[in-house]
Amino acid sequence: MGFRTLEIPPIVTTTPVLDSDVPCVGCGYNLRGLDSSVRCPECGLSLHISIVRHRNRRRPPPPPDPAWARQVVEGAVLSLIAFALVVTLCLAPQSMFVIPYRLAPAAKMPGRATLLCVGAAAWVLAWYAAWKLTRRPPVGEVIRLRRRVRLARWPLTLYLLCPFVIPAFGESVTGPAALSVLVLFLCGVVGVAMLTGTIAGLFSRIGRAWAATEAATLAVVNAGAAVFLFLLPFGHGGISSLDLMLDLPVHPYGMPRALREAFKASVYYGQYSPILLGFAGLAIWNAVLTARLAAVYWPFSRGPREEIAGEGDQAESAT
Repeated sequence: MGFRTLEIPPIVTTTPVLDSDVPCVGCGYNLRGLDSSVRCPECGLSLHISIVRHRNRRRPPPPPDPAWARQVVEGAVLSLIAFALVVTLCLAPQSMFVIPYRLAPAAKMPGRATLLCVGAAAWVLAWYAAWKLTRRPPVGEVIRLRRRVRLARWPLTLYLLCPFVIPAFGESVTGPAALSVLVLFLCGVVGVAMLTGTIAGLFSRIGRAWAATEAATLAVVNAGAAVFLFLLPFGHGGISSLDLMLDLPVHPYGMPRALREAFKASVYYGQYSPILLGFAGLAIWNAVLTARLAAVYWPFSRGPREEIAGEGDQAESAT
């Protein structure tokens, strides 16, 4: 009796082999060349999770919701109007800032009262612009962006009260007044940094990587410049509302008094301070970036309102 050799057919795998670089979301290991049905050899995480995450990152997001895009455009435009008012403060003649005597009424200094109105309008408009720019994105947007707007909105809202509340302590800046100025100033620094970071996220949302990098850089530079200029002893004002509006940073244009000092030094005295001129250039850079934000979001704001389907809220609540 003869024996027949049993031939076993080769096993055909139906799971593809990864032919591109896919980092493991657990440890960062490059999964290229591995079967998609196995687990990561480094951390044991299923390759399917890393593949899905990688595909979602490479997939272009849908266009922004038009109603949300309109809020971004309106916020950027209001911010530019606030910048124009800040420039008005910087160009005002010195005689409009003079108080003829202590506790002089508004009738004795109409110029200063006018500047106070202009400064208050710029201050409130800058906050309202930030409120619009930090409107919570609709469902389906990046969770990181949805969290960042809240970190910018509420510190800036506290900062809004600074020039209106601090003068109630009187002319002294010691004790509770000094502590209040410090706390509210730090709220402004954090809020401005997070707001500029939000602008970076808005650029990144529509694929403007270079502008997003600029905004992320400005988020750090603006915060450092605000602290540095606040500590510079180049002639801070008093404890009045107008002086505080000149001494404290206004997003995204920095400290109006620094801009004013740079203007006076260069125009009237022919002196060019690298620090003050650099700060003026930084303010202009912020303004140009804000104008670019309005320009790139304008086309998205003209369409009808559409609900974006997604799992942003569910993913956020799950975390």
